[in-house]
Amino acid sequence: MSSARLKGQSRRIVLELIVVVALVSFGTHFPSGESSAKAWSFVTHHPLVLLHVVFGTVVVGEAIVLLIRASLNRRRQWIVLSMLGLACVLIAWASGENYVATQHSSSLNNMSLAWLGAIVSYGVGWYWDHKKNKIRLVTQNESADLTPLAAAVVTKDHHSD
Repeated sequence: MSSARLKGQSRRIVLELIVVVALVSFGTHFPSGESSAKAWSFVTHHPLVLLHVVFGTVVVGEAIVLLIRASLNRRRQWIVLSMLGLACVLIAWASGENYVATQHSSSLNNMSLAWLGAIVSYGVGWYWDHKKNKIRLVTQNESADLTPLAAAVVTKDHHSD
């Protein structure tokens, strides 16, 4: 698998992580003081929270697949990146489960910090191998496809020597 495909999967995970957060950022409030069973019942009956859990689980699967693909291709930088990302995703996932069960704000904080770590990890993967388009200078002995304005500038520079 090429770096481009690993980079594409990293980009997909970043976008999925953004969707995961967007799903619960619209005023979702858990009922306080309820048992764990009632809290999980709320999760299964609230469509945005349920989609948050489903997309979070999909991200866990995607993170595992990226680590496996990086390992099979023996790409050390991708292995390290995907291990860090997977660790953050698993911490966020476990913290989310703990938050539903206990309603402790520390679990919510851990989930948020782990999510941020995952975004950074996979965002670095998205950016790796980013090549800036450089304008190649054309010498007298080379030909290039130039726009008419660029051709005029190059011609003028060659005649002024």
